[in-house]
Amino acid sequence: DVLLLVDYEYVPDDLDLSDATYGGRAKGFLAGGVALGGTYVREERDGADYQLAGADLTLETHRGSYIKCEYATSEARQTPSAFVSYDGGLSFGEMNGPSPADDVTGDAIAVEMRLNLADVTGSVRGAVAAWWRQRDAGFSVARLAESASRATEYGALGQAFFGESLSILARGAVIEQEGIGDHSTYDLEADYRFLQRWTLGGALRQETRTATGSDDTQGTLGALRLGYDVTRNFNIYGTSQLTIDRTDDYAKNDMATIGLKALVYDDLSIRGEASTGDRGESVDIGVDYALSDLHTLYGTYVLSTDRTHGKRGAFTVGERGTVSDQLR
Repeated sequence: DVLLLVDYEYVPDDLDLSDATYGGRAKGFLAGGVALGGTYVREERDGADYQLAGADLTLETHRGSYIKCEYATSEARQTPSAFVSYDGGLSFGEMNGPSPADDVTGDAIAVEMRLNLADVTGSVRGAVAAWWRQRDAGFSVARLAESASRATEYGALGQAFFGESLSILARGAVIEQEGIGDHSTYDLEADYRFLQRWTLGGALRQETRTATGSDDTQGTLGALRLGYDVTRNFNIYGTSQLTIDRTDDYAKNDMATIGLKALVYDDLSIRGEASTGDRGESVDIGVDYALSDLHTLYGTYVLSTDRTHGKRGAFTVGERGTVSDQLR
């Protein structure tokens, strides 16, 4: 292998070393599957200094089965403003978020549970997970609109594999934001592999949005997907989506999709997908190159009907990395 490493360093004339950013993370197992962790981050700047401190406790009963509790507190805002891009990162515009005082503080609490089904059944592969999170209005997150109000999130997920042919997934999640509204989604998916090369999948989704002082916006979608393995490394598929039930405020979302995925070499894969439906048409073409099990380079071109800007095309190049089970 040939690796090319390039370092670039720039020191401005008005560099002030008193404004520094530093932090650390430590975690260790004590005994009996009990782990204790801590995180600290501080950024000194011209305005109010930002600080984040947290601690977490994990009880791991078996491999892949655990209960985790987290607590964190923050001072000031992680970022004073936020930006959004509608062209894949070629240009950015500032979001219209709240402008709170610099001295805001807030706490956040999270509890997460995961159970490896093999530990219980001994034969069925899969997992069951549940979570509950709550953060104060003053707790700093990068998304300004979400840090302006107290929010509670909770949900559960279960996935099971029966043999090599059948898999079933169920998921429910609820987000409640004081003064803004609630958003809930419930999903049920199943995939069945037959005749060695064919895969039949089905999905149901029920989504409800409730804005404070307004009626519910609700929609139920159903979808079927049929895939065929032309070779071991080349798959084609088609999907049909239907709006089963909806309120007047929920835009109809019937859609048809065809696509393909192919592994060209061991580390290089390509994909393509075209869709048409009630909400517009889209084309998605992409290339992925796996640098390792944890890092992938990708290039994607998307031509789609944007709800705000009409039909737009965007080409994006980037890297995906896996830092932990929760951060990708």
